[in-house]
Amino acid sequence: MKRIKSLTLKRTFLLFGAFIFVLSSFILISRPVSAAFNANNLMDDGVFDNSGTMTAAQIDSWLNSNWGSASCISTDHGFAAPQPIGYSPTGPAATGGFTYGGDVSAGTVIYDAAKVYGLNPQVLLTTLEKEEGLLDGTGLYGCTVTAYTQALGYNCPDGGSVYQYSGFELYSINGTPVTSTSPNGTCVNNPATAGFSRQVIVAAWQLRYNQERSEGNVNWNVQVSNFPQAGDIWDNSDDPP
Repeated sequence: MKRIKSLTLKRTFLLFGAFIFVLSSFILISRPVSAAFNANNLMDDGVFDNSGTMTAAQIDSWLNSNWGSASCISTDHGFAAPQPIGYSPTGPAATGGFTYGGDVSAGTVIYDAAKVYGLNPQVLLTTLEKEEGLLDGTGLYGCTVTAYTQALGYNCPDGGSVYQYSGFELYSINGTPVTSTSPNGTCVNNPATAGFSRQVIVAAWQLRYNQERSEGNVNWNVQVSNFPQAGDIWDNSDDPP
């Protein structure tokens, strides 16, 4: 069993209203839409699985054009974070088996995670807004280290303790790395999932893993090289066990 990846998200479903908040920024609804709420069918598979809805550049442009520097994760805000570049069952314990490269834009982090695990990047954007309000900067913690560190609520149980971490990069602003959660700490209870990029890649994996298992696909795993960026190696062969 994976050191990190057997754990679950703070909440394993997407709030319908939050998804509409994000989706409405991309499309103009030209005709009335009416549907009864169904907790067992929040989103069609064709929407959830569409990893090609946005490129990294389009994500960054969308954040800048909608909120500019007010968005906690826009390039206008000066935000960047380590790029997820792979996973291995025997990878470093400190990162839960995931590996990371140099700093890139939030759009690149989100795009790469979505492509690797076959997920609509708008789902990740929606969850970032739902959990910490990082898209428009209006979350409970604003654009603070606390909000970034627990960006998607992964390993962040309700009513849990507060933890502090140091010694690795959580994200950077205008080229200056932030490496500590002090003084406020975070609800994330494992350092391997603390920080923007770590939250995004593990959440992308978890959302896809949960979908595949719910459909009975017990042998699902990802094993690809040089995808979505040259040099990336993803070996999720420990998922079936």
